[in-house]
Amino acid sequence: MRFFVPPAGIRDKTAIILDRDVLHQLTRVLRSRPGDHVVLLDNSGREFTVELTSISPKAIEGSVIDVKTNANEPTSIVTLYQALPKKLSLFELVLQKCTEIGVSRFVPIITERTEREHLGKIDRLHTIIREAAEQSERGRLPTLSEPMQFKTAIEHDNSELRLISHSRLQKNQSVNLPHPMPKTVSIYIGPEGGFTEDEITFSISKNLTPLSLGPRILRTETAAIVAAGKILI
Repeated sequence: MRFFVPPAGIRDKTAIILDRDVLHQLTRVLRSRPGDHVVLLDNSGREFTVELTSISPKAIEGSVIDVKTNANEPTSIVTLYQALPKKLSLFELVLQKCTEIGVSRFVPIITERTEREHLGKIDRLHTIIREAAEQSERGRLPTLSEPMQFKTAIEHDNSELRLISHSRLQKNQSVNLPHPMPKTVSIYIGPEGGFTEDEITFSISKNLTPLSLGPRILRTETAAIVAAGKILI
């Protein structure tokens, strides 16, 4: 099993786990015993194999027996600018699946057709990201920003490649993604109903590149997953 823990919990050859969720998983769910091995991650890109030495409901201690660099982080840093869907559960799905795919940063955006402007229970969203990163064996946790206005997000976006999903592109308007991908990439996904023509026109005037996700109209959460896959897989 793999768990993200605060960096302060790993020092030299020792590790101590105090996080309630991790303690619950190890003591109640997995029923770990001294001598068991777990992999701890400090969000630096390193992973520590730890042999558990002491287990209690309030703290678990262990000895670090191996350290290596995680090999599963993508070479491109991808930021997903996702229009907030009306149902928060759809945004949670985007966080989970796109974390698994390899997105490094999530920025919720507010567009002309967005019906939600707030994230809700932020702790739950961070838990979804952490659990998805652990399950997919990543070495770093994606970050989640506060919601931004669509145009403000574009003005502050310095990625080398900036893409915006466009469901009405003709075949001769489709772009071929570069290979290899640039170091930093952004992808903008619209809300239910898509971006307005004014938003597409504005984005193109700011040198964003329209990207087709195929001939069929995708739901916003599907579009995010497909776009992330096109870039990272």
